[in-house]
Amino acid sequence: MLSSLLEPTEDNPAISRVIDRNTRTLYRLRLQNERRRSLQDRAADVRTNFSGRMLFVYLHLVWFIAWFLLNTGRFGLKPFDPFPYGLLTLIVSLESIFLSTFLLISQNRMAEISEKRSAPSPTPRTSFWRPSSGLPLYRAVPTDGSRAEASENRVPRP
Repeated sequence: MLSSLLEPTEDNPAISRVIDRNTRTLYRLRLQNERRRSLQDRAADVRTNFSGRMLFVYLHLVWFIAWFLLNTGRFGLKPFDPFPYGLLTLIVSLESIFLSTFLLISQNRMAEISEKRSAPSPTPRTSFWRPSSGLPLYRAVPTDGSRAEASENRVPRP
């Protein structure tokens, strides 16, 4: 019986339309949130997205190897940052400070979006059930404007 409810396209076109409408609404709201982002949020997201890819790791690997090789003096160049690589340490430290700041900015924005999504709706449309007794706390809010009433009907426990 449950499997028939999970296939709305053939057995229940009304559910299919509701799911389609809800998906489109969620997509539209997500696009609206994306457009509202500030320039700073967009820059933080670009940096965060780039730093979360393997390309970021590979570029750093190439950078460090080139830095070490150039500062050994083996290519006829005078080392500009000899061992213990103080300039490299400074650059990497500053990069980590900025990278962690960008990550925190992106995480804070994502947390705000998550809080907005999880906020309770001012007009609930479903029943909430009291698990211990099997009784509903109230029935679904009717669309005709009448008041929802508590139900005394017991729901069978699984």
